[in-house]
Amino acid sequence: AKTVLEKVKVYVVKIQAAGAQGNFKQAIKIGLVVLKLLEVILPEEPSQSDIQRGFQETASLYAGQEIEELINLPDMTEPESQAAIYILSSISAAAFTAAPELMLLIVLSMVNLSIKYGHATWSPFSYACQGLILCGVFQDIELGYKFGKLGLTLVEQLNAKRGKARAFEVLG
Repeated sequence: AKTVLEKVKVYVVKIQAAGAQGNFKQAIKIGLVVLKLLEVILPEEPSQSDIQRGFQETASLYAGQEIEELINLPDMTEPESQAAIYILSSISAAAFTAAPELMLLIVLSMVNLSIKYGHATWSPFSYACQGLILCGVFQDIELGYKFGKLGLTLVEQLNAKRGKARAFEVLG
C-alpha cells in the first residue's frame, strides 16, 4: 500500500486487532493517526470547549433546514471522505468504552462528513448515534428522534448492509 487510501484497510485491521485484544486506547490512537492523514483532526482527550465547539459546528451545517430534508443529500463520492467515515466508525466502539468524550466528537465528525459530502454506508449509523446523544445527553428528544428516524430511513434507502446492523443496534 502506497497511498493513504490504500493503507486504510490495513489500518482498519490494526484497529480491529487492538480492539479484539481489549486494547481500546491503542485502537483509538491508530484511528487518530490515519484520520490525521485524511485531514480529519480530533484531539485524543477533548475538552468541554472542544465538544461544545463540535456541536455548534454540526448544528450550523444543518441550520435553516429540516432534519428530514437531509435524506435528499447525494451519495458520498469523495474517496477520502468515505475512508474517513469508515475509520471513524471503526474506532467508535473503542471510544464508547475508553474515551466517551471522544466518542461525541467521532459522531459529530461522521455527521459533518455526511452533511458536507453526502451519504455513505456509515451515515445511518452516524445519524442514529447523533439521535442517541441528543436524546440521552442533551435531553432534546424531538431533535434526537428526527436524527434517529433519518438514520432509519436512510438505512432502507441506501440498502447499506454493512452499516445496517450498527445503525439498528443504536436505534434499538
